[in-house]
Amino acid sequence: MNGKSSNFVLVKIAVGEEDEAYSKLKDIEGIQSIHFVYGEYDMVIVIEERDTTKLRDIIMKNIRGVKGVIGTTTLVAAD
Repeated sequence: MNGKSSNFVLVKIAVGEEDEAYSKLKDIEGIQSIHFVYGEYDMVIVIEERDTTKLRDIIMKNIRGVKGVIGTTTLVAAD
């Protein structure tokens, strides 16, 4: 492993804000990929980061600050 761990952020986006939110999210440093999904969540964001302080900052200061983001759930891979 490269010293990083996989983290998956499940994101709920306000209706009609998906494209604008994606446009802002894709520019956030630390985000590896963004996937639109169907179901309870609208996006899954992949972040490769082992440092929990950096991970917290990416999520709380950046992702949650994007207009249209109304909720997140973070999953940290066990491997």
